[in-house]
Amino acid sequence: AGNALELTPTGFQLKTTSSGFNDNGGTYVYMAIRKDGMSTPTVASEVFSIDTKGSSAPYFDSNHIVDMALVKSAGATGDWYNYARLMGEKYLATNTTAAEANASEAGFDFMDGHIDSDWGGTDAHSWMWKRARGYFDVVAYTGTGAAQTINHNLGAIPEMIWLKRRDTANFEWIVYHKGLNGGTSPEDYVLYLNTTNTEADVAYWDDTAPTSTTFRVSGFGQTGANGGTYIAYLFATVAGVSKLGSYTGNGSSQTIDCGFTNGSQFVLIKRMNDTGHWQIWDT
Repeated sequence: AGNALELTPTGFQLKTTSSGFNDNGGTYVYMAIRKDGMSTPTVASEVFSIDTKGSSAPYFDSNHIVDMALVKSAGATGDWYNYARLMGEKYLATNTTAAEANASEAGFDFMDGHIDSDWGGTDAHSWMWKRARGYFDVVAYTGTGAAQTINHNLGAIPEMIWLKRRDTANFEWIVYHKGLNGGTSPEDYVLYLNTTNTEADVAYWDDTAPTSTTFRVSGFGQTGANGGTYIAYLFATVAGVSKLGSYTGNGSSQTIDCGFTNGSQFVLIKRMNDTGHWQIWDT
């Protein structure tokens, strides 16, 4: 309430002054309990699901807890809605620069899916991710106005990061991928999730490669404005479950080997060296 306290990957952050919990010079005791530890998934069904909207809660069903969802009406134009457990009853749109907006219809109080009751019809699709070690993590943080190091609990070096400022509009979705610039210093480059733009040399990651425990962001408005609130989604490769990579087109037909035994159920592709849409295929 009142943006008083924020949960962080290493503990918690006090956001305001209050005699109850953060008075200047006041001394306090506290108790904190760690989140469940994340384990490495062995099959994709433990951490990723696809569903079309049903007629009863949770509307979008999964085989697991949902920490992030991307929802789109497949049969109509419109926004791509992004929900996250850490955002609560809010949403972002991955195809726009809009700030987060209220979503009283959204909810994550389920072990087997999430609610988004505003979608009409049955052509609404939800792609759902669960946090898991080495596979996917979600981090919310507040900017300082300067370059800063952000902790995460992925337990592996992120190979792709989606990052969005939440509290105000007109800031792009910033994307890191290990394949940018041909894999040479990809931390110096970005793509934008909400545009068709080619890769660009911009220091949003403070020109610093991510590690298995942290990533760096600049103090720019897109990544670290003083008091700005942000959310970041971190993705990595788990053998037999997920694969992050890059390839060069040959103008004909070619097979991309992801090391899967049962084939792919979800594929996301974006051209780097020229303009082009983000494209999704699924089962």
